[in-house]
Amino acid sequence: MSLTCFKPNFNIEILDNEQVVLFSEDRHHLLKGSIYVAIAEIIRFTPLSEQDIIDNLSRKFPVELTKEALRRLKTKNFTVKNCNKTPKNITGFWSDLLLENPNKEGFAIVVKNFSKHSSSELVNALKNLSLEVAEFGGFFVVIVDNYICGELADFNEARLKDGTPWMLLKPSGSTIWIGPIFEPNRTGCWNCLVEKLKENRRVEVDLFGLKDTDLNIPSICHLPTTLNIAMNLAANEVAKWERSDQPHKL
Repeated sequence: MSLTCFKPNFNIEILDNEQVVLFSEDRHHLLKGSIYVAIAEIIRFTPLSEQDIIDNLSRKFPVELTKEALRRLKTKNFTVKNCNKTPKNITGFWSDLLLENPNKEGFAIVVKNFSKHSSSELVNALKNLSLEVAEFGGFFVVIVDNYICGELADFNEARLKDGTPWMLLKPSGSTIWIGPIFEPNRTGCWNCLVEKLKENRRVEVDLFGLKDTDLNIPSICHLPTTLNIAMNLAANEVAKWERSDQPHKL
């Protein structure tokens, strides 16, 4: 049975018999009308089917009025159906970002590591977000010590051929690099990026020669804490991409 509840990113505050406020971290909505207060009173803690809501309020409100109020709440994206048992802090996070699509069934992430650092933190972070990590899958996360990395040339060529999207990650250094996400035939590719990076790194290019694309010089400075931050932030971006129907902005 389909259940109706307020979106999990909202806190519900009933002001009086005619007003109820829905507020999240950065926005709020004031609903005026006793019908909205009545609906809030019965579903803010316990999701119910629309029919149960209508039946509960039938003695106080006309059926058509309740149906119209429920329709407006849904249209305004204040309520959702099929409320699941995932902890509210998790569903609320995705709801606040308007990324409420469930994880795609059968979708798996492949982690490719060309760096000197362990990928275990990233794998654990992905799994904590209910993302499957496997040997084969529909998305790659590639960990490197430098975006100008010789191994990436062949890797990029293979992804252009098979059309699999992928994301770069440099977790080391004083500045963490996450992204971009490359989607073959939809975004630019690694070749475009590396040419721009080489233009901005004339010292290394002149030192190693213009024909040498392997400038994979690792950053000397990094902290265990920044490595963990990078791996977890990267996992978040993968989860956003996986849930979104729109092109990712990373």
